Amino acid sequence: MRMTPQRKLIIDILKSTKSHPDALWIYQNAIKKMPRMGLGTVYRTLDQLERDGEIKRIDFKGIAHYDANVNVHPHLLCSKCGKIVDISDSYDLDIKNFDLKGFKVESINLDIIGICPECQSRKGES
Repeated sequence: MRMTPQRKLIIDILKSTKSHPDALWIYQNAIKKMPRMGLGTVYRTLDQLERDGEIKRIDFKGIAHYDANVNVHPHLLCSKCGKIVDISDSYDLDIKNFDLKGFKVESINLDIIGICPECQSRKGES
């Protein structure tokens, strides 16, 4: 696929954050540099980037979030505030080439859902 200015900007925005943003957050940051970009363009570009394997989509609590890191890596997801955090990159999870009794793995998603420390301290939960 051709590298349009919009596509490049969206990829750059995603690579500049570890926050796993949603389309609206990406749009709000994109229009700071490209004011005429529409929200529909952001959605279409994100869909195409995901289909092309350039970004990863993480669906959580009914909202699509996006990650520029397409390497296999697990996430911690807070069920209270919706925050998504990469588990340390120091984990060696070279499991994408596993062959499990003839089952060829095409992708792996490992998401751990719980309550982040900030939400625990606000609510007094543990």
